Amino acid sequence: MASPATGSRVIWGLGLELEPGIPGGTALEFFNPVLPLEANLVSEEAPSKAVNRSGFLEPGTPGDKTGKISFADRFTVTRILPFLWGLFGIVTKTNPVAGVYRYVFEPGLDGPGLAASFWSYGALPPQERGYGSFIRFDELKLDLKSGGELVAALKGYRGHGSRSGLAVADAGNTGTYSLGPWLRGPVASTAGSIAVQVTQVVGGLQFKTFQGAGAPAFTGAAHDVYLDPVSGRGAWQILVDEAGLDVGLVGENYDPCQIVWPGAPADHADLDVGDVFTFEPEQASDPATTVLAGRRFTTAHLQAFQRAIGAPDWVPLQGLEGELMIQNKIEAVSTFGTRYYGRLDRNGLFEAGVKVKRRYTDRTFVDTADRHERLQLRLLFEGQQLTAAYREGLDFVFGSAMVGSPKRDPKDQKLVDEEIELTAETDGAGSHPLTATVTTARDWTPPA
Repeated sequence: MASPATGSRVIWGLGLELEPGIPGGTALEFFNPVLPLEANLVSEEAPSKAVNRSGFLEPGTPGDKTGKISFADRFTVTRILPFLWGLFGIVTKTNPVAGVYRYVFEPGLDGPGLAASFWSYGALPPQERGYGSFIRFDELKLDLKSGGELVAALKGYRGHGSRSGLAVADAGNTGTYSLGPWLRGPVASTAGSIAVQVTQVVGGLQFKTFQGAGAPAFTGAAHDVYLDPVSGRGAWQILVDEAGLDVGLVGENYDPCQIVWPGAPADHADLDVGDVFTFEPEQASDPATTVLAGRRFTTAHLQAFQRAIGAPDWVPLQGLEGELMIQNKIEAVSTFGTRYYGRLDRNGLFEAGVKVKRRYTDRTFVDTADRHERLQLRLLFEGQQLTAAYREGLDFVFGSAMVGSPKRDPKDQKLVDEEIELTAETDGAGSHPLTATVTTARDWTPPA
């Protein structure tokens, strides 16, 4: 008898991929997500367009799989580093004193962070477990509400996924290859493990496949590992069994299960003939879930400042609440040959803005809007002291911000509040509209 569902028990981890769509680049970092969490691949089915004489609907048409990602996490600088890199694209790391690291994030069209992607492990025990790959984020929102814990919300897309477990290397393997292999997509039959055996390394990697109970026989033909003609590295290919039949779903709802051996031939040279790797269909096991440490921020850690362009001193901005939004939008595209997203393309401008609510006590923002002037804005989050000269923190600086139409409507007999929208812009010299500087004890380096 199946175990009953027991409520919201969530396991959620993310790591940077080897390359877009190829998991395993860095270890997973696990989160205690602030619900709701959306991270599933959902199959769509469209109504049939056929018309028949009975007057009833024909069976629908299997459609694409969509994978939106939406999750929130307590706001800490240790955990937000890879997500800032993925939104801004450029990061410069320095080590000003022992044990203190500073990261300056700047937006750039050709920044390597924009091409970065994540892989994931997600579970809703006891029913759902699985690995995801080709994940990119395009929105970070931070609600600046007074008196409470600050929560960073992220949105994006997930391209692929699998409910099979990670590849388990056989105890008798003699090679040192550690990049894979990996599966993605559904498995038609979950009766028995899927095993792959290396049959050739020199002259091009080849492997055999077996699915079933007991010791694998590997009686079928060997298959060449497909290499991408542009990058020269291992690419996804359809996995077949020892009889040459697809391991994935067949019939009208064709949905292949695919395998990849990451890396170039130089990486594959770490394999030895006879090495065996085994997958357990629908049995992804929970990895160790050590959560990355970090002190959370509240509004007590936030200081806001504004000043006119060129002014020497920052002026404190006493806000009641607000919202910070950073976007670098993605268009998810389905391509030929797969039901999954084939591309996750950056499609639009880097955009950032702040909404602030404050008491209407002066005409600073009204006058700025009337004169078509620009302001500089600074949001400084500071936490624990690292040394006498450095505190853990995150410093957002808007080099030039447009003031939208301030709203200051009296609604009742109480004090009048002012609502302001500030949008990051470049200046006449093309300077960065927003920079983010993180100071932390965490030594983090993005993949090259």
